[in-house]
Amino acid sequence: MIFTIGNLITLGIVACALILFRVLDKGNRSIDRVKKMAEKYKQELDVYADEKGLTVRNYGISLEIEHKAATQLMNEIQQFSQEELAKKAEAISRIDDHIKAFEASLEELFGMTGRVQENLNRIRDESVFVESTNKKINEVKEKFDQAEKSLLLAERNLAATEERLEEKI
Repeated sequence: MIFTIGNLITLGIVACALILFRVLDKGNRSIDRVKKMAEKYKQELDVYADEKGLTVRNYGISLEIEHKAATQLMNEIQQFSQEELAKKAEAISRIDDHIKAFEASLEELFGMTGRVQENLNRIRDESVFVESTNKKINEVKEKFDQAEKSLLLAERNLAATEERLEEKI
């Protein structure tokens, strides 16, 4: 005999415990409920992840578009800046040419002033016509003073133009 009374009693107790457990577990099938809830939450999480993934992709596309627009804007600003600098350099070159021309005129006028002074001294020493020539010399001096004033005015205008250009730069 394979089954002894002790084995049968043990087998009976196990069968009773199993039946009792199944009866008690029938009303409380929490594992199935947990599986259903887990499946439901998994689906909701998948939907949420898909929505957020789409949002992230949209932000990525928007960011890429903004990056391209910013790059294009920077290129245009650089090109504009280079063109403006070239224009300003050309303007400064013209001003420099004008300044050099004014300097040459001033040097010529200073040379003329020296020669006028020499002539005045020679006329005083040589001539009896000092009075008449003195009047002429005074007239020349007045014209020369006017020329100097004109040059000073031109110099001031030039300085003002330089300041305005420097402010623009």
